[in-house]
Amino acid sequence: MSFLVIDEKDNSIKCTREGELLPEVINLSKSDRNAGKKFVRDALKYVYHVYKREHMFSNNAVIHRKKKVIDMFLPDRKQSDFEGNKNVQALIKRYIDEEYLPVEWYYEGIKNDLKQLQEDIGNIPKKHTITVEYRQEEDGPLLKKKIEISNWKERWTAMQEAEKLIDMEERIKQKAMAARRKAQKQKEYIYDKES
Repeated sequence: MSFLVIDEKDNSIKCTREGELLPEVINLSKSDRNAGKKFVRDALKYVYHVYKREHMFSNNAVIHRKKKVIDMFLPDRKQSDFEGNKNVQALIKRYIDEEYLPVEWYYEGIKNDLKQLQEDIGNIPKKHTITVEYRQEEDGPLLKKKIEISNWKERWTAMQEAEKLIDMEERIKQKAMAARRKAQKQKEYIYDKES
């Protein structure tokens, strides 16, 4: 179970009692000297909404989740407020360790890579222009002419790499789902054994 939860009364993100005892939460709280602890509240909101495993943004890559969370929940903050803070980074690491199985976090990394590759392929120009120097006559002046050349080979190679990554993403996704089911069954077995 996660140590960050939504308070149903005001939709704020709170730490559980056990979560408040974690050194990462204590250090983050100590670092915010403001009376209302606004930075701590904002950091908890950022961590929860970006890294929650079953969240409305969970189909997006983490790099896109960060932007959406800032735009939607924390418009007065910048991503660098959290990404550049060592206490927030420690909290993120702890939250990921508690929220995800290792294979699930690996899958999240592949989703990020795939999203980045899609953007990179989209940025590869279909054609590029080169300047060619030539002479019309053997002793004539050196002339320059710009010509467009198709960039299909580079795009094709990138699309083949993307296809491999998509196949790998599907295999890792299946492994992550199997690992989650196995962990859930083990948890249920232990609970039934204790009952």
